[in-house]
Parts: sequence; C-alpha cells; structure tokens
Amino acid sequence: MLKTLLGEQFRSTSHVLAAVAGVVLLVAAVSLVPAMAGTGGLGSLGLVLASVLVACLTPIVGVLLAWDYWQTMYGRRGYFTMTLPVRGRELFAAKVLHALIATAVAAVVTLGGVAACLLARGRMARMPLGDAWSAVTGAVGDAPAGVLAGFGAILAIQLVVAVIQVAAVLSISAESRFQGIGWGAPLVGLVLLYLVDQVVSLIGMLWIPLGIRLSGPQAGDLVARGMWPDVVEALRTGADPTVIGLGSVATGAALTVALAWWAVRSIERRTSLR
Repeated sequence: MLKTLLGEQFRSTSHVLAAVAGVVLLVAAVSLVPAMAGTGGLGSLGLVLASVLVACLTPIVGVLLAWDYWQTMYGRRGYFTMTLPVRGRELFAAKVLHALIATAVAAVVTLGGVAACLLARGRMARMPLGDAWSAVTGAVGDAPAGVLAGFGAILAIQLVVAVIQVAAVLSISAESRFQGIGWGAPLVGLVLLYLVDQVVSLIGMLWIPLGIRLSGPQAGDLVARGMWPDVVEALRTGADPTVIGLGSVATGAALTVALAWWAVRSIERRTSLR
C-alpha cells in the first residue's frame, strides 16, 4: 500500500512541481546569459536575479509540498484521503517520503544552479571558461575531505529532519482542540517549531561531546567535545572556535522522532477536517 500511496503522490503533484521548477530555472538560465557573455551592468543584474531564483528553488518546492500536505489531509481533499483503507502512519510515511525525494531533487538542482552562477561570475571577471570552471571546482577541492563529508552529511540530515518536522507540526496543529485558531494554528505551530529547534540545536552544539575540528592538521576529524569550551575561550580572548559541535544532529533527531510519533497519533486518533 505504501508503494501505491507514494505513486499517487507523485502523479498528483509532479505536474505542478515540474511547472514551477521549470519556470524558475528557465528565468534563471535566461538571466545568466548576459553574465556568461561578460556583459557589465546587465550581466550583474542577471547574476543577482539568477542567484536569488536558484536559492529560492528548494524553499519554493517545500512550500508547495506543505500546501499539498495540508490540503490533501485536512482540506476538502482530506475527506477522500481519510476514506482510504490505510492507517495514519502509512499516509504520513508516504507523504513524508514523497516530500523527501522531491526536496532532495530540488536541492541537487539548486547545487547545479549555484555552480552555474559561480561560473557566470567568473566569466564576468573576463576569465576563460576553463579557468572559471577550475575556480569553481578548486574552491571545493581545497577544503579538507572530512569537512566536506561532515557538512554534506549534516545538510542531508537537516533536510530529512525539516521535512518530517514540518509535516508533523501540520498534523498536530490540525487537531480539533486547535480548530478555533483556524489558519493560525499551523502558523503558530511552525513558529514554535522554529524556536524549539533553535534551543535544542544550541544545547546539542554546546554540550553534547561530539564535534568536528575546523582547523589545523587534524581539520575534519571527529572529536569528543562540544563547543562550550571554545565559546568560553572566544568570550574571554576573542579566539576563533576550533571545533563546531555536531550534537545538534542528535537533539534534532530526538525531537523529530517525538514529533513524528505525535503526528501519527494525531492522524489516527484526532484528525479534524476543515
């Protein structure tokens, strides 16, 4: 059943997502043409516009998916969804998995767009195409492999956490006890989610003994310490931190599991359609 639900999710949203992403990427590509040609003022304007569009692509996809989640679960289309002979956990899993795949694809496309913008920036500086591309790849290649791998893993985990948490908060805020707030319920829920996320992330980064070294010959190595000693030293002497804490991954994962459990419980026992 999960496979069937997932397939239906792609069929119902693919045309909208493809159309929106296509328009964004087309406008960004056209905007980069003057920059790639080395044009001055027009090229700079086009580069700024393309950079903004590329940076907004993944958030736009995320907003569209969140809207679809709300409409198909708690809007008019929710009446059909809730008649399906499946458990709430299967509905939640299918929608979250679909959103993860869609946002992951958008994130990969965004990385490609960022590379294109950096390439256009090099061309505006009158660099040959090969040199401009070497500058783009060299900026990545100069970073320690461990640091790149660590940050890549963190970004991937944060994407998964964000998708699950947003879906969970939308379901929790749809409970009947919050119905009096109307559309304000999911908005308040998302604001509270942001605040709670910041607090638990800060706690994890500062005090959970897991981090990655940022500088020196051991840059990129994992270390059994948080950032609190570095923060104290920075406040005392102004020194730059030598370690970035990774404990926020653990605290974020724990919060995500708790929210997912709460969301499934809400779908199966407390669903209130609008």
